[in-house]
Amino acid sequence: MFFPKEMSEVELIVPSKDLVAVTKALSGYGVFHQVDSAYLGMEGLGPNAWHDKAGAYSALERRIQSIFQNVGLAEEYPAKAEIESVVDLDVVTPRVDQIEAEVKAISDRLSDERKRLELLESQLRQLEPIADVDVEVEALREPTFMHSILGIVPAANISRLRTSLLRVPHVFFILREDAQKPVVWILGSKKSSDILERAAKSAYLNSLSLPEEFGGTPEQITAMLRKEIESSKQKIANLEADLTKLGESHKVELKQLLWDAHISRVMADSIVRFGQLRHTYVVVGWVPTADLADLTSRLKEASREILIETTRTSRSGRHANVPVALAQNKWLKPIQMLVGTYGHPSYGELDPTLLMAFTFPLLYGAMFGDLGQGLVMMALGILMHNKIFLKGMHSLGLLIAYCGASAAVFGYLYGSIFGFEGHLIEEYLHFHFEPRWLSPMHDILSVLSIAIDAGIVILMLGFLLGMLNNHYRAPGGPDPARLRYVDLLARQAADSIERHQAEEALRQADRHKDEFLAMLSHELRKPLGALTTAAHVLRIAAPDDTRVAGVQRVVERQTRHMVRLIEDLLDITRVRLGKLTLRREPLELADLVA
Repeated sequence: MFFPKEMSEVELIVPSKDLVAVTKALSGYGVFHQVDSAYLGMEGLGPNAWHDKAGAYSALERRIQSIFQNVGLAEEYPAKAEIESVVDLDVVTPRVDQIEAEVKAISDRLSDERKRLELLESQLRQLEPIADVDVEVEALREPTFMHSILGIVPAANISRLRTSLLRVPHVFFILREDAQKPVVWILGSKKSSDILERAAKSAYLNSLSLPEEFGGTPEQITAMLRKEIESSKQKIANLEADLTKLGESHKVELKQLLWDAHISRVMADSIVRFGQLRHTYVVVGWVPTADLADLTSRLKEASREILIETTRTSRSGRHANVPVALAQNKWLKPIQMLVGTYGHPSYGELDPTLLMAFTFPLLYGAMFGDLGQGLVMMALGILMHNKIFLKGMHSLGLLIAYCGASAAVFGYLYGSIFGFEGHLIEEYLHFHFEPRWLSPMHDILSVLSIAIDAGIVILMLGFLLGMLNNHYRAPGGPDPARLRYVDLLARQAADSIERHQAEEALRQADRHKDEFLAMLSHELRKPLGALTTAAHVLRIAAPDDTRVAGVQRVVERQTRHMVRLIEDLLDITRVRLGKLTLRREPLELADLVA
């Protein structure tokens, strides 16, 4: 009542030999919502032999519908129609061909006669303007040596037409005087035909065509045409009666044929959307959970070898692909139609039908409160619902009745009846009627205050329902899909934190390395400086001793080598930090080796 029906997903594996029986079980009870196999990625598993059959049944149904239209019958199914198996085209088609041929024979004659009647009426309309002209029609037709123009011209353009023809040899007759559109006849030479036609066109002359199959005066031909028209109408009436009689004679059979063709077409269209394997068919769809057990038993009766797998779908979470089936209630059906004009709730959302059933008539009555008009509306709604009045709108009958009842109640509270209030009721309707609550005409501020308060309540209720739809769709924990999503987010966050910590540790180690190299360079420079000074002191102390000189050179060379190594280490650090720029320069290889 408060939510759409709970749905279960059903997957079927159907043997080919039981395909029609299973399809009949699925189609006959209106609880199975089929999913096209194309959306399941199964369209390429094999050719479906039912494509041609579906097209043939569809063409057969259209032919039967055309027969209904031709014989003037409304398309109806048998009163106690039952879903049978798919009909055999070889059995049904010959019978449809026979009825269609009988109907076509009469329909073609009727069509030809209607065209003839249309032609006769057109000829009569052409002759009526000159019906009182006592001239043979043969004389008015195109003469052999003259160019003739016969037609109707606006009276205001007569002078323009005469002026256009002044310089052209012609004869101008007014066959019938009329204050608005006189009938004129213009005769001239064949050489001047173009000028005559242009002059007639400039004066907005409407040419009259004369029938060639009739002779005599226009009055005589008009009389003959009227007789022919009456005869043609009689033939048309007889042919229409024959068609009606033929339709009535085949009415029961045509209804059954239409039902069989329709059911066969629907079942064939459904089978086309099944997924086809080698010897089986895959059927996927949705069923209300409450009807699942009944449907399963029917499927088991239709096929003992069928495989059925069902999955219940919880209301929690978002299921965009789950169809929505609202709870059926004949008293709320018009309210559901009203809700459908705005949109349908998604699966798991609250069904706003009950809220709309309360608020819509309430607000309507508050806005248009009138006791007399409300009672009239309620009576009309009841008559429409029972198909006594305006049968085509019977689906809205209850809604109009509800709104009328609400308007009547508020009209009683407002003291309003057929638009009269207060002293106007006594003056025009001659009885006393006081408002039981307040008078909108005299308590305007009170009405506005109540309307604002009611609007606030309805808005708060709508916001509350929106919160329930978005955050509290159903009791219980999150569904597995959301748990997997949260777990994925947590893993990604952990990986990001771990990577950030590793990068920070690497930067810290690199910083320690740079500090160590700087300290090492500084500490090594001190003893190297002392060694260099000692080598110089030895050379000064014993300048003539060759052994001391050799040792002094070795010490100086190794000291310079150590200094270069230290400077290279520091240069590598500067290069990595971007504080040293390398450039190419020519170098003697001998100096490098030495």
